[in-house]
Amino acid sequence: MDTLGSDSKWKLHFWGDGELRKSLQNQIDSLGLNDSAVLCGTTQDMTSVYRRASILAMSSHYEGLPMALIEAQAYGIPAVSFDCQCGPKEVIIDGETGLLVRNGDVDALARALLRLIQDTEERKRMSDEAIRNASRFELEAIMLQWDSLFKGLQ
Repeated sequence: MDTLGSDSKWKLHFWGDGELRKSLQNQIDSLGLNDSAVLCGTTQDMTSVYRRASILAMSSHYEGLPMALIEAQAYGIPAVSFDCQCGPKEVIIDGETGLLVRNGDVDALARALLRLIQDTEERKRMSDEAIRNASRFELEAIMLQWDSLFKGLQ
């Protein structure tokens, strides 16, 4: 597999917190990845995070309706995710707004991330499509669906 090279300016930011934080930091330290992997903790200002992001990596093996994914798409951030039973595949249009890989296939997830990192044009195209796709989750669109449902029940 191709690598980014030692001069790459790409960084992997992990947002959130939890019981594995210390273990993850130890792993980052032991692998010498402090310049490319950062545990950021929590924030109340996700808007700033999304504005600086280029790709969303979602490595969950199970999701409900992933709000972070919908929010990221609204900011034009293409996503790479496992194709778990539900969640990401309800939001991502594979090959158009992001990339879905077989659930649990870590190597495929890494290859998909590398593909978007290396292909600026594809990333930009997916970014534009992500914004369009996210509009189907806006309040107005959802309210129209509810309205249609209720009218159909009468």
